[in-house]
Amino acid sequence: MTEPWRLSLEDLAGLWTLRRRIVHADGTRAALVGTCTFEPAEGGLRQVERGILRLGGRQMEARQVYLWRPGPEVRFADGRLFHEVGPGRRPAAAHPCGADRYAVSYAFAGLPEGRWSARWRVRGPRKDYEMRSAYARADACGGGRAGASMDSG
Repeated sequence: MTEPWRLSLEDLAGLWTLRRRIVHADGTRAALVGTCTFEPAEGGLRQVERGILRLGGRQMEARQVYLWRPGPEVRFADGRLFHEVGPGRRPAAAHPCGADRYAVSYAFAGLPEGRWSARWRVRGPRKDYEMRSAYARADACGGGRAGASMDSG
């Protein structure tokens, strides 16, 4: 029997364009356009997302940092476990945050060629939203593809 495909951290290394849509249960919408860099860090890769978040006519700078370790697993910047990424091109994972629950489904079918996405569903007494993030390799030959599709996840 063949082993299922498993994400290699090497597939993520480098610079990516990032497009994100956030839709809250009350209809509030937000969008982020920016970059995501996976750079070497002790024991794996550091993921740094930067961009401009637009929400209700306002815009602000946004930044998030995660650590990816072999397994693979995703950790918060302080080293606490966020979630593990299972095998396959479409793994799912979850993370409890108090009474709220974060559930993610990844779509890695475009790796290592240069596209992947993440779809988060967050529910609980304090949060209720869906977030879709599309990543397209920016450092590939030809200058990357800034128009990452939001429909891939």
